[in-house]
Amino acid sequence: MPRQVRNEYGGYSLSSYQVLRIEEIASEVCVVDVKLAFESGEEKMASLRWIYEDDDGQAQPSSLRGVWHLMVWGPAAFLADTPGQGATELL
Repeated sequence: MPRQVRNEYGGYSLSSYQVLRIEEIASEVCVVDVKLAFESGEEKMASLRWIYEDDDGQAQPSSLRGVWHLMVWGPAAFLADTPGQGATELL
């Protein structure tokens, strides 16, 4: 898995990030909106959907024992240039 992550994110070097909002939309799902600043000077907004899962990977309320996982972790999922399909550039 580390090699796959390195391959996916190799071209994206962050210089900073800022968490703008965390919205719990269900007891087992939350959305985190972030502002990403890349070393290239480009800035993007991204919405990251997280799900709370038990040891078997089943969604469950966060009040129970489990762990948060990013639902889709590849950068293409949240760095899309098309409005309404991932991140949008900052104005």
